Amino acid sequence: MSESGGSAGSQAQNSAFGDPANVYEAMAQVRPEAVVVYCGDPRLQTAFEPFIEKGLKLPKGQYIPLVVGGGAGVLANPERLPKEFKFMKDRFELIHRHLSHLGLRAELYYARFTGDDHSKVAFDRIPL
Repeated sequence: MSESGGSAGSQAQNSAFGDPANVYEAMAQVRPEAVVVYCGDPRLQTAFEPFIEKGLKLPKGQYIPLVVGGGAGVLANPERLPKEFKFMKDRFELIHRHLSHLGLRAELYYARFTGDDHSKVAFDRIPL
């Protein structure tokens, strides 16, 4: 139930297509320079955006986000997570085919909680 008392489904049915209340800003010009693969864990999301923009120096529009449960870690053990591995592999191949002119390099970071209350996230670079 939503705060207004109706269900999300009934609200969607009652709203008009093209309702200006459901229109949001988009970026007209983008130049992606990287693909950033990261974990979809909702507890980490508030840390990823500032890390990507400040730590990796990639403002919005300069990277293609690929959010996956477990992040890039699913590539490490394809036999343990075959469906996730196939998904990641297929996405990388698609991105490579369409954006091969980017000349991307790989950097790996491990996101970990710090402190007993898990309220902070540290990013450690993993040497390749």
